[in-house]
Amino acid sequence: MKYNSKILLAIGSSEIGGAQKVFHNLVKELINKKKSLIVVLPEGDLFEKLKNYEIEIHKINFNSIYSFSKIIQLLRINNIYLINTYLTKCSILFSIINIFFRKPICCSLHNSIIHEKLNFVERKVYPFFYHFLYRISNGIIVSSSYNKNHFFEIAKIPKDFIKVIHNSVDKIENSYNKVNITNSKRKLRIGYIGRLSKEKGVIYLLKSLKVLKKKMDFDCSIIGDGPMREKLELFSKLNLLNDRVRFLGFKSNVYKLIKNLDVIVVPSLNEAFGMTIIEAFSQHKIVIASNIDAIPELIIHKKTGLLFPVKDYLKLNDLFMYVYNNKKDVIKIQNNAYKFYINNFIHAVFIDKTLKYFNNLTNNY
Repeated sequence: MKYNSKILLAIGSSEIGGAQKVFHNLVKELINKKKSLIVVLPEGDLFEKLKNYEIEIHKINFNSIYSFSKIIQLLRINNIYLINTYLTKCSILFSIINIFFRKPICCSLHNSIIHEKLNFVERKVYPFFYHFLYRISNGIIVSSSYNKNHFFEIAKIPKDFIKVIHNSVDKIENSYNKVNITNSKRKLRIGYIGRLSKEKGVIYLLKSLKVLKKKMDFDCSIIGDGPMREKLELFSKLNLLNDRVRFLGFKSNVYKLIKNLDVIVVPSLNEAFGMTIIEAFSQHKIVIASNIDAIPELIIHKKTGLLFPVKDYLKLNDLFMYVYNNKKDVIKIQNNAYKFYINNFIHAVFIDKTLKYFNNLTNNY
């Protein structure tokens, strides 16, 4: 590394989600490691969080034509020894401009290439975009082995070009409450945390709760916001779930909410990793999740969590009953999941793997 050289970190969206949480963690850990940083991102919630850090930060709208000149200026005047980009549009834009600057650049991609939100044309075109990105960058980081295989199969990117570095969450001690389902009068406290969009499958959670209300007492907290919120709230109202289901909107500190829940549900239709799952693991909470994409890398059924077939809300209903009626088994699963988290998904593991990869990339460049 050259004297006074910097790492440039860029992300294409400031709307808080899984990728933004990982980006935020990376910035904090690199600051702790006394690394010199330049951070580039659009205006939004993440920008507001990061602008108070003692780092050089630049606001860029990646949808604007002026983003080209701003990126060129940043690369021209700064002594940058590595670029790490997050999300597709940002990664492609930086990689194209970097052809003229020849800095080592790696792209962290947190979505699958083909997923629920894409239309027919996008499903046909996107594999070519990602293969093009492979041709003009120096490395790709993904958060799961599933996504590594997905990029290999869909975009024909060689596996040795793709590095798997699992996401991480904060290690917060003594903030959890263990499951306390002791009798038939006890309410089961159910939670969903995440974006309210089609691919997250929240409608199947609500369909399951419609059946569950005939069998047991429960309450459900739905934490998050998104384009499906109005439709989900209407479904809840029409099916007389309003007294049991609360839509709480976006919350910045989910741990305070997680600790008061018995079970976290992840009913996704596609999932390249699953940040909510390891957040729940870190708080000794049992997770019920759809058996899709990368989720089985985190959840082994009845060992680190519970799995149900995607969209199968009746099987999800059965698993709610299992959690309610099998306290000892649930506690054993919670403890297994916490150990799995400690060994694989804390920040120390994440930053160690990331810095080793950065060093290998720059040394081989």
